[in-house]
Amino acid sequence: MKRSIFALLLFCVFRIGVFAQTAEDFVVEGTKLIRYRGTATDVVIPASLGITEIGSAFMTNIDIKSVVIPEGVTTIGSSAFYMCSNLTSVTIPASVTAIGISAFENCLLLESINIHTGITSVESLAFQGCRSLPAAVRDYILKGFGIMAVGFY
Repeated sequence: MKRSIFALLLFCVFRIGVFAQTAEDFVVEGTKLIRYRGTATDVVIPASLGITEIGSAFMTNIDIKSVVIPEGVTTIGSSAFYMCSNLTSVTIPASVTAIGISAFENCLLLESINIHTGITSVESLAFQGCRSLPAAVRDYILKGFGIMAVGFY
């Protein structure tokens, strides 16, 4: 009995350790998030990091499924979420005004992203290969930023 309780406790501690995220999971240079090295599948970037830009921090991360970006971030940089093949949802705050080249390229399962009117710049191929986006979102991006800007072809 003691062994099974101990094993269960170790399992719980291991699971919490693997899936909980801490500030140490985020590598920041100045005000730019340059790397996420955590293991959580649902990521909430802490506002306490004071970042204003997301670099290629999540590039090719196949584990993440959702990301919440904090208020204060103004730029989602080039290749920030490039080839995050299991990413389905991104919450973008109103403070974001620019989305860089290939920022969400080949996020094949991305089906929920809030594109708001404060975004004034979407670079080329930002949404190339995002075939799961709802038609209304795709239409809004196409009308506002053009086919070459977003890469729906």
